[in-house]
Amino acid sequence: EPYVSRDKIFFHGNGEMSGRTITHTRIYCVDYTGESFKLLGSVKLAGHTIKNKWSMDEYDGVFRVVVKTRNSANLYCVSLENFKVIASVKGFAPKGEDVQSVRFEGTNAYVCTAVNLQNEILDPVFFFDLSDINNITYKDTGTIEGFSTSLVNFKNGKLLGIGRANWNTF
Repeated sequence: EPYVSRDKIFFHGNGEMSGRTITHTRIYCVDYTGESFKLLGSVKLAGHTIKNKWSMDEYDGVFRVVVKTRNSANLYCVSLENFKVIASVKGFAPKGEDVQSVRFEGTNAYVCTAVNLQNEILDPVFFFDLSDINNITYKDTGTIEGFSTSLVNFKNGKLLGIGRANWNTF
């Protein structure tokens, strides 16, 4: 699923393989404001799965994306001037967790990862402060029961996690 901003379309190509394992994905950026589409650039990132269009975002000249890896997840910030990675947080999700939902909100990002512990599904929620791209901080804000497939800006600085077996705010 592509992410469409005010003047650009971001989409990812097939992952690149090493042996039998997909290790990287390439993201392409296309300008659609002219008379025809114009490829602006692309970036190759470690990781093999981008969950959906909500895992991508453009903000203040920076493309931000969360990519699932074989054992964890990575958050990348890419300059839209030269398509170089300018910041990243690699391996933030514990082994065995899978990215389920992402919400970018201005200089903040929220990422839910799911882990199945003996038939009990827990959804750890990570909060990222992206206000200083040279010093990205993040924390695990705790878990919500169930499996969040969507994060919705609820009200008063709260997000609503919607999914299976849960309906919680955090």
